[in-house]
Amino acid sequence: MKVFCIISNKKHTGKTYVSSHIAASLKMFDKKVCYYKPFVMEVHDNKLFDAEYIKNTTNLKASDIFVSYATNGNISPLHSINTKIDERDITDLIDENKNDYEYMIFESLCLYDPIKENYNFMDLIFDIEKENQMHIIPVIEYDSNVIHSSLEQVELLHTRGFKIPFIIINIKKDVFVSNSVIEYIRRQINPIKVHVTEFENDPKNKKIESIKYPDIIRELI
Repeated sequence: MKVFCIISNKKHTGKTYVSSHIAASLKMFDKKVCYYKPFVMEVHDNKLFDAEYIKNTTNLKASDIFVSYATNGNISPLHSINTKIDERDITDLIDENKNDYEYMIFESLCLYDPIKENYNFMDLIFDIEKENQMHIIPVIEYDSNVIHSSLEQVELLHTRGFKIPFIIINIKKDVFVSNSVIEYIRRQINPIKVHVTEFENDPKNKKIESIKYPDIIRELI
């Protein structure tokens, strides 16, 4: 299975939104796609926000969406382990479904968050990569720390041999963007590509132009 691992250095940077656009792009090519988030915390209107958002924006079936560690109990019809899990549970789930899907959109926890017991991100993605083809896509929020965040994530993952086809810099509406900063990042991480997007604060009205269109994904499939 080919796995797109969507990762960031902090919360609420737009990982789920980017995941939905990548899944939608793959569906344009008639690929068999599933989505998995190992830990789901956010609940809106008694529903798991991430999973419901993916279902509503990508046309994936409920049976194509997997979540785990959903402590709220309101799981809707989506697949959920709903228990304390370790790396083996995650890798087993991927292995059990690799014959049914060509691609998995794997939305990670924040890279530097204190994470759940028995869960180590680096160990996990090394284990996943043993049996699968993995691309890691960092999502970075544009702020005063954008250069440091971009270079730190790319350096950490690239030097360990992981494939990073591109990074996404998320710019919230009404934030001033310095083109010189973006160009500096591009030069520093070349040949890794940089895609700049504009997200609005309201998750129902987020806008993105470059990720959903298939020309960006075409070279990765």
